[in-house]
Amino acid sequence: MDIIAENKVTLCTLKNETNARNFYFRRLISLVANVFTWENLPDEIPAEYIELTLLMNGFIAFTELGGKRLALRVSPTNYPNEYYFNDSYLYANPYIENAEKSGTVTDGENAVIMYNDNLSRWFGLTARDLIGEYSELLGAVDVSLKIAIKNTRLTHIGKVTNSAELESYNTLIRKISEGDLAVGVLSDGLVTEGINTLQTTHQGVDYLRQIAETREYLYNSFLSQFGIHANTAQKRERLLTDEIDMQNERPIFSISEMYAERVRAVERVNEMWGTDIKVTLNPALNGETDEKEGENDADGTGENSDNIGDIQCGERDTDGEPASDNNVLDDSDGRRGDG
Repeated sequence: MDIIAENKVTLCTLKNETNARNFYFRRLISLVANVFTWENLPDEIPAEYIELTLLMNGFIAFTELGGKRLALRVSPTNYPNEYYFNDSYLYANPYIENAEKSGTVTDGENAVIMYNDNLSRWFGLTARDLIGEYSELLGAVDVSLKIAIKNTRLTHIGKVTNSAELESYNTLIRKISEGDLAVGVLSDGLVTEGINTLQTTHQGVDYLRQIAETREYLYNSFLSQFGIHANTAQKRERLLTDEIDMQNERPIFSISEMYAERVRAVERVNEMWGTDIKVTLNPALNGETDEKEGENDADGTGENSDNIGDIQCGERDTDGEPASDNNVLDDSDGRRGDG
């Protein structure tokens, strides 16, 4: 392969960084869209749409239009309240039936506005910005990883000083590739240092390992922002106990406000509609499954509390006992007063 063709391949690969970023954006959303579990929602409202809208938009409106209960993606109006966040929101949906396809809903009057976290009422795209940041970093690392993997095919680089030595070097490589045990090369050039080779395999492997570790670290760091336990240290056995505890507690702290906002809004929605909608943390975050009922709680009943205060971090102390109460996320600690 000549140099021009190689450059074309490289440029094409670098152009795929945008594709890699878009891939990771969708991938990261799919990983965190199921952090919360919804129960008793009206049949016409999908839980997946609620979580996707909250992550992408920062807020969602629960309202009733044309006799149908809806969860709508909305946009803030130009007139916030005295605390600089909106009470009224605009909606526009061409697929709404038996009602106006665009209009205004007001929190506390004909709608309940649910926020993704406690900053979303002012900065709606906080979660989307975080996902975008990590998807860009992972996309860049992904391209670097692909290039590094391809470069491992290059075991050494030939260094020559004239065209005669270049021809001899190419003959040497070709004959070795064809299976010759040993070959000799003859140079008709002037007196030079001869053909030298620069080894690349060792350096390439080390570089490849560093990129792979960086990629894993970014993945785990992102997941920990949404309560998904991940080991962000490459050599966990070297961590101190306090460092391990901090890693275990950080994920729960990261999503406490997200949970609190959802619970507070759900209570208001239930009051408005007379429903019994519930939202809880996905038990899979703690490694719980439906395969072994009765092993997820202390009394062996297999019943999981709807209160986040009963959901443990899933870690155990060094003596084998369940984690202390410091690892329990208290519902009341994550709540803020209504703005």
